[in-house]
Amino acid sequence: MAKKEADVSTTSLAYRAMEPYWYKINTVLQGTQAMREAGEDFLPRHENESRTQYEERLNGNVLYNMVDLTLRTWVGKPFSASIQYTEDFSEHLIPLMDDIDLMGNNIDVFGRHAFKAGLADALTHIFVEYPRTEVYPGRNAKDDLD
Repeated sequence: MAKKEADVSTTSLAYRAMEPYWYKINTVLQGTQAMREAGEDFLPRHENESRTQYEERLNGNVLYNMVDLTLRTWVGKPFSASIQYTEDFSEHLIPLMDDIDLMGNNIDVFGRHAFKAGLADALTHIFVEYPRTEVYPGRNAKDDLD
């Protein structure tokens, strides 16, 4: 059998190893309804329990989400005050901080979301798009300001 060529949809071994953990944390963070929908993944069915009894027990369980509360508390500590800019921070970047992700989130909200995702998933990525500079030989940051 020929080995399948890897492409952008191919997940790495590290990703596949983390998937069960991400499934668990994301389900817990989504709350009671998500836990109920996960069914036997989180609430095993007893050996002689009928389907009706199991459904009744499953629908009677409520998740008190200490995980979400803990994450929000941890994330709230470093973001308890707005981000301050030092005097050497480039002034032309300050207007970008009000809508840093072009989705209406300022740098404080964006940072809070990224930090929470990083804590919950044990890592996070931020994709930054930047034009290729070799297309414009000799171009520099001052040219972009003009």
